Amino acid sequence: MIIEGLVRELPQVRHAVLLSADGLVLDHSAGLDPTDAEYLASMAAVLQSLALRVSNVLDGGASRQVVVRCDRIALVVLPWNAHERLAVATAEADLDEIIAKLDRAAA
Repeated sequence: MIIEGLVRELPQVRHAVLLSADGLVLDHSAGLDPTDAEYLASMAAVLQSLALRVSNVLDGGASRQVVVRCDRIALVVLPWNAHERLAVATAEADLDEIIAKLDRAAA
């Protein structure tokens, strides 16, 4: 499975959800409750949609990622392919390294 492979390769990742562009859960990490995965997927879809609108209004090109940084965790939402998005909750301190690895994995 894609998600479990990412979680194994990136131990800083606490939770991950693969979602459709409209927010349906396609896969999620084992440690995440299915209801929480659905909630996270819907929030990630809204964040991604807002990022696309910002990009369109400001003529900024493609949206590469959305990042929400909190005190102890960060949520990163990025396009996985043309029809899927990836939402990852990770330790905030390792965010730049994680984003670079996720970008390479999505390419």
